[in-house]
Amino acid sequence: MEYDCIFKDLPSPCDLVFNSLTNNDQLVIVKNSNGNAYLPEWNFNGKGLMLSGKGYQVKMYVPATFNYLSNDENYE
Repeated sequence: MEYDCIFKDLPSPCDLVFNSLTNNDQLVIVKNSNGNAYLPEWNFNGKGLMLSGKGYQVKMYVPATFNYLSNDENYE
C-alpha cells in the first residue's frame, strides 16, 4: 500500500470528506505533515478539519475513486 497526496481548497471536517470511503472500508489513514491522523477503523480523528491549502497523505486498502464536493456545496 502506498500513500497518495491530496489537498483541500476549503476547510472541511476530515471524517465527512472521506465518509464514502470509510463506509466502504476502503480508507486506512489520512495524515498531515505534522503526523496528525484520521484513522476510521479505530474511530480516531486527531486530524479534525482539513485546512485550505494544506496537503494530506491518504492510504487506502484498495484502489478507489475519490471526489470532493464542489466549493458551492458543504459537508454536513
